[in-house]
Amino acid sequence: MTKDITFDADKNIYKINSEKNIMSKIEGEWSRYVKFDGKDYWRQGENKSAEILKQDFHLPSDSLFREDTILLKNGYVDLAQQAKTALEENQRNDRKLRENESKNNN
Repeated sequence: MTKDITFDADKNIYKINSEKNIMSKIEGEWSRYVKFDGKDYWRQGENKSAEILKQDFHLPSDSLFREDTILLKNGYVDLAQQAKTALEENQRNDRKLRENESKNNN
């Protein structure tokens, strides 16, 4: 664990000791509830429809930035298919590399 993160055993929580790069404060337990910046977003046993929140920003890994999706939205169906095929081939190659690395480490 880094010096910026500590574990509070009395409260059974992790604390971030630095305010740099914090976008939101999140708390909860994966099986009971989750809060962002003090606001409840989910509680076990409550079957409310989730409110869709429009984000003002997107991470570079967001699927909105996938080449095949962009091409398809702009009407380039054949190019979108080629881009999707290339992406899938890359994903298969990555999986093979991970599997080989895992075998080598065992």
